[in-house]
Amino acid sequence: MFKVQYLNTIEKYEESLKILDEVLDGSFEYPQAYMLKADALFETHNIDEALVNVNKALELNPDISYSWYLKAKIFMAKYDYNDALKYFDKALSIDANVDCYLFDKASCYLNLFDYDRAYKTYEKAFELNPHSGGIANSDIFLDFIRDLKTVDLIRD
Repeated sequence: MFKVQYLNTIEKYEESLKILDEVLDGSFEYPQAYMLKADALFETHNIDEALVNVNKALELNPDISYSWYLKAKIFMAKYDYNDALKYFDKALSIDANVDCYLFDKASCYLNLFDYDRAYKTYEKAFELNPHSGGIANSDIFLDFIRDLKTVDLIRD
């Protein structure tokens, strides 16, 4: 599993998937293997197959926050932001101190034009990590989110 994690990290998804297929063809079912497979499939834009695998991972072990986070990201990719928010909440109920969970949840709110919740959630992510989401300057970013709300109010 460590090799698969490493391969996913360096974006060698095809190699990772070959190893995972071998592991999953065995007599044991590993929730982490399904999760890692879902992650590799998601990164290679095989969204529906990723969803099947993350659901299998969650069926085997619903207590892995990253599996819920990945499911949320899959629903974001499907533009189903309301369901994505439910899965982000589930991931955060297991592990509330992961900045990327909060950052991506805030992005859901932003896609739903819920600027107040987006702002507050981005703010929480930046409290955990001032550079969450790869943002260089969180203050400028938060000002931008606040300005979006103002611009949206003017348009209405």
